[in-house]
Amino acid sequence: LSKDGKMFGGMMNITTDMGPIPPNWSPYFQVTDCDSSLAKATELGGNVCMGPMEVENTGRMGAVADPQGAMFNIIQLK
Repeated sequence: LSKDGKMFGGMMNITTDMGPIPPNWSPYFQVTDCDSSLAKATELGGNVCMGPMEVENTGRMGAVADPQGAMFNIIQLK
């Protein structure tokens, strides 16, 4: 998703190979250092569920559950 050439979000289709996943939203927060941000999230009581990992042509990202279990993603764009 973009406006005036600036990307602000994205969507993807849920495919059968993903299993029984219901429609859902997952917020992303852009960070300057993915690895440090994941470490800080852990230090503050969060749980890193995925990453850090490289996403081709995009950057570095990870997924976190906060101490109450709410999920969010962080991304360090190239």
